[in-house]
Amino acid sequence: MKRLKLTTATLVLGSIVLVLALALPAFADVPGAGEGGLWNELTRILEDVIDKLLKVGGVVALVFFIIGGVQYMMSGGDKQGSAAARSTITFSIVGLVLVVGAYLFLKVLFEGILKTKVPTNVAG
Repeated sequence: MKRLKLTTATLVLGSIVLVLALALPAFADVPGAGEGGLWNELTRILEDVIDKLLKVGGVVALVFFIIGGVQYMMSGGDKQGSAAARSTITFSIVGLVLVVGAYLFLKVLFEGILKTKVPTNVAG
C-alpha cells in the first residue's frame, strides 16, 4: 500500500512538472515577454520552485540515510531490524538518485529545449 501511494505521488508530481514545462513555451509569444515580461517572470518562479524542491528532496534523502544507519546500528543483530534498516538505506539512496536524475532531466529540458537556465545553486 505504501508503494502504491509513493508511486501515485511520484506520478502526480511528475505530471505537474511536465504540464508546467510544456505550458511555458506558450507564454513566449505574450506581449511584453522581453526583459521583465511574463515569460521571464514565469521561468524565474518555476526555477525557484524547482530549486527548493530539489533541495528538500536531497535533504530528505540524506536524513533517511542517516535514520537507516542509526536503525542498523541499533538493531543489535536482529534480522528484522537489520532488514528494515537496509531497506531504509536502500530507499534513501534510490531517492537521492531520483533527485539527481530529476536535476539532470530538468537541466536538459530547460537548457536544451526551452533555452533558459536551470537553477545552479541547488547545493547551497
